[in-house]
Amino acid sequence: METGYDGPLSLEIFNDGFRAAPTAITAAGRHRLLRYLEEQTRTVMGNKAPPQLFDPPAPPQHIGFQFLEFAVDPATRSHVAEWLGKLGFRLAGKHRSKDVQLYRHGAGSIVLNAESGLLRQRVL
Repeated sequence: METGYDGPLSLEIFNDGFRAAPTAITAAGRHRLLRYLEEQTRTVMGNKAPPQLFDPPAPPQHIGFQFLEFAVDPATRSHVAEWLGKLGFRLAGKHRSKDVQLYRHGAGSIVLNAESGLLRQRVL
């Protein structure tokens, strides 16, 4: 930076451990490291740092959620439905063609999905 370079920074990873590790985890860790390096550079350089050095976009705003969905088998659905009732949730509807039930309490919505094969698919 002191020489006038204001381009992007990147990492060359010549490490067999990194190459063998899952790419998403490695990429996320290296991204955090680059952001930390940029932040420290801005701290050291102050107003001499290029403006694009560390200027991430604002974090997205959480605007809520529609519902929580649980994959259950029929026996577990009965047990969970019983507990939901104790928590104030009431059965609000059933899907026309699927083995899915909707429970509501105030603004909260919980879906119990007992479609056959769903648990096995999600575990695999």
